[in-house]
Amino acid sequence: MSNKHQVAGILNIVSGVIGLFWALMFLLAAAFFQFALDSAELSDLTLDEQSFVYGIILFTCIFSFILSILAIVGGVFALQRKVWGLTLVGAIAGILTFFPTGIPAIIFVALSREEFVRPPAPMFFMPPQSPTQPPASPTV
Repeated sequence: MSNKHQVAGILNIVSGVIGLFWALMFLLAAAFFQFALDSAELSDLTLDEQSFVYGIILFTCIFSFILSILAIVGGVFALQRKVWGLTLVGAIAGILTFFPTGIPAIIFVALSREEFVRPPAPMFFMPPQSPTQPPASPTV
């Protein structure tokens, strides 16, 4: 076994942590924008324009936060070699949060597919159960 899953997991977690940093920066930008609105520096913007810009900043913050958490969760599952599909989704989220570590993460996830534990196949039928009591003999 190689350690490609470990490299992919670490890269996913790094992408997620950097994405969380950017989410925090967007949150600070939203706070700064609100402060600038209150100080009347942007008084030439209409209320609709102010709401639109503020909404875009907050949406970007929330979107970055969700993708970052998804990348971190994918990295943890990669380190545990449990769910390859979730690890792949986390690597894709890692591309969107921080591109330089997201691309190698998705490559290592794709190369390490055979290293992940496969869950047992689901049973579509129940095996016959042995009776708990012997059948009663017919009386004549």
